[in-house]
Amino acid sequence: MNQVRISRFEKGLAELGTEELETLSSALDVPASFFEMPYPVTGPSAGIDMHYRKRAGVSQKMLKALRARMALLQRALSPLLEDVAVHQQLELRHMRVNEDGTPEKIAQELRYLWRLPEGPIDNVTQLLERAGILIIPNVISIDDVDAVSWDVPGEHPLIFTNRLSPGCRLRFSLGHELAHIIMHSDSQSPNKESEADRFSAEFLMPGKFMKRLLGVKSRLRLADLGSMKQETGYSMAFLARRARDVGAISEWHYKQLFIELSQRGYRRREPEWCAVEHERPSLIHRVVRAFMDGGGYNMDEVREVTGLPRSDIQASLLGASLTLM
Repeated sequence: MNQVRISRFEKGLAELGTEELETLSSALDVPASFFEMPYPVTGPSAGIDMHYRKRAGVSQKMLKALRARMALLQRALSPLLEDVAVHQQLELRHMRVNEDGTPEKIAQELRYLWRLPEGPIDNVTQLLERAGILIIPNVISIDDVDAVSWDVPGEHPLIFTNRLSPGCRLRFSLGHELAHIIMHSDSQSPNKESEADRFSAEFLMPGKFMKRLLGVKSRLRLADLGSMKQETGYSMAFLARRARDVGAISEWHYKQLFIELSQRGYRRREPEWCAVEHERPSLIHRVVRAFMDGGGYNMDEVREVTGLPRSDIQASLLGASLTLM
């Protein structure tokens, strides 16, 4: 099958025959029913808030492909969530920057609402799942995109995560995407990304606790950051930045730490001796298992219902082994 034929089919200018559908189905590892499903509508016009935590330099072409993949996964999950009730233990209260305070104030309010103990959060993934947020692992494979949040009114928010992101970075990314879900529904703020970073920092490591933990140190070394990383589950870079932001170290000290992090190659990959294990989502796996058990579905039938490849069902919806990074 040539590219021209596929392109005409994608644009709705041609219909594929039975053999062509079987060829595409086999090549993409999706059931033939996939091609009969309505194409998902994305973006603000559909009432969908979609946000990314990404590094600079990610092209619009890559983001467009990512949006399409997220839309297909959201469409696939809809029939499962129609049949399986998700028990939500914590309230997802939407708050607005300026109306309800600064991002830091909103983070403090949410910690109070959820009755979180002082200090770092043991398991960010489990906490967000208790609020009814479905975390879908192993979905993104673009180096410079850590997580994507997908929030549709009236449905449970989704966060898709990157299989390549270190465990410590992923914890911050979950806090960042939680900020978008809490603060940025229909928001037109030009500062959404910096606001989400500020929320995540305060939510994960409250400033008052950080000040008491560090005091005013005349010298904070990389080894100290590594030990703190093991204790808190947050990256060395984040802890250095947090120490600067709360006034525990000077701007000069902070810059020296980052120079040393860069020289040792720790800006991209921090040392193995203080690696943080990936947190394992369980809510999405329980939803899929409940759907299969309740309806007596096998793997092939789940493929027909969702239109997903076996690899996506196994790695993202049913769980897969994760490594230390």
